[in-house]
Amino acid sequence: MCNVVMKGCDFSKSRLVINMDDAVCEVATFVRARFLGGGSGVEYGGRRVTFIGCDFTGAVFDRVEFRASTFVDCTFTGAVFKRCDFRGVKFEGGILPLAHQFEFMEVPDLGLC
Repeated sequence: MCNVVMKGCDFSKSRLVINMDDAVCEVATFVRARFLGGGSGVEYGGRRVTFIGCDFTGAVFDRVEFRASTFVDCTFTGAVFKRCDFRGVKFEGGILPLAHQFEFMEVPDLGLC
């Protein structure tokens, strides 16, 4: 799913083992979806992904990389982030995740300074 634009998609309750490099997701629903990383040194998630107006309520991010990605006006109520690589991630507006939602990883800058 690299270099694609997705608008209005519903991935609720999906199990996503994907590479989304340079993708754009607009007004997509990821409620209770699971973003899962694979093994064998393969990277899953995406670099430079832009999420705009997406709902990640109750989603689980487990061992995925979303480096240099941007989340604009997204909702993260009840989402959990486990062992992810979020270096360079930007959160702009929306319902931001709280520090306790990040497990076994560095908490990214949530822009709350």
